[in-house]
Amino acid sequence: MTAEEWLNDKAAQPPAALRSAIDGALRSVKPGTTDIPRQFIAAAESVLARVNENGCGDRSGALDLLTLDALLTYAMESACESSAISERTASAALAAIGAAAGAVGDTQARSAARAR
Repeated sequence: MTAEEWLNDKAAQPPAALRSAIDGALRSVKPGTTDIPRQFIAAAESVLARVNENGCGDRSGALDLLTLDALLTYAMESACESSAISERTASAALAAIGAAAGAVGDTQARSAARAR
């Protein structure tokens, strides 16, 4: 099963624009891993790279931030459902969250510096 198939099986689906962004991020994941949480984490890392490049200091970055949040949430949720959440999976998700927080702070600092 892929992360996209796992998401298809969920009763509650994200709004269409968010789902489209999630699907796009999941398509960026190299094939080969059957570990659904890792697929979500890898997709989140690709979105994070885009956030780092484009910034998120204004509304134009909102969808990327929502997508990043959803991917990390789904990584943890899918890991919990498998009843085999590993420390490695949790650590990878937390590292991605930490990197996202750092990216947001860096982007805000750059935006403030440009405004001066």
